[in-house]
Order: sequence, then C-alpha cells, then structure tokens
Amino acid sequence: MCIILQHCDRTSQDGVFLCSAIRITRFRVYVPSKSLSEKELLSYNSSPSPAFEVVTLPCALIGGDTLQPYLWSSIPVIVSPLTGDELYHNTLKFMQALLGFMPLAHIDDVCDAHVFCIDQPSIAGRFL
Repeated sequence: MCIILQHCDRTSQDGVFLCSAIRITRFRVYVPSKSLSEKELLSYNSSPSPAFEVVTLPCALIGGDTLQPYLWSSIPVIVSPLTGDELYHNTLKFMQALLGFMPLAHIDDVCDAHVFCIDQPSIAGRFL
C-alpha cells in the first residue's frame, strides 16, 4: 500500500465563497465553518515559537468497513448514483462543485495517513 500526502498551500478558502451559490441549506453553514476553523488552526503554525504543530488531513468522502451495526451517511452518499437517492446524490454534486472533482478514500488509507503523520518527528500544515 502506498500513501501519498501532498502538502497544500491554500491561500483562498473556496468553501466560503462557493457556499453562497449552492442552495443546500445544511452545507451553507457547515462548509464555511470548517474552512474558517481550519484556517484558524493552521495559523498557529506561523507563530514565532508555536507550542504545538497543527496538521490537517482533509479527506473528503471516506468509505469502507465499519464495526458498527449501522451505516454512516458516507456509504449512502457513495452509492447514491446507483440507488437514485436524490438527497445523498445532491451531496455528491455539491462536493464536486466545491472541489472540482470527487475525492474518495478508503478508511484503511485514511488511518494509514494519520499514523504516518503521527510517526513524523516534525510535521505541520495541510496535507491531502
């Protein structure tokens, strides 16, 4: 298995601006709040002597096995083009409009990426 983490330097927070054009109510608050909180957290890295390093791993849509007896909402979103569930399919459309593509990751790969970051002696920033 290969993990590729790409360091990102995002000067614009796309979610804040695009969200006003999207008419999915639940995302009008969610996306800007996530974007602004990530921006605020990452600002700790630019202080002269930060007490800690902040790393963010925005993973988009995650699917895979679960130990829980019920499905998280990501699975119905992933299969929505097949099931025809419009609510979940609109979520996919929103993510594609927001990002320009539809990133999908398996939960095992996301866990490996987190472990990779934890194992580094020094790492800070935003990674995809």
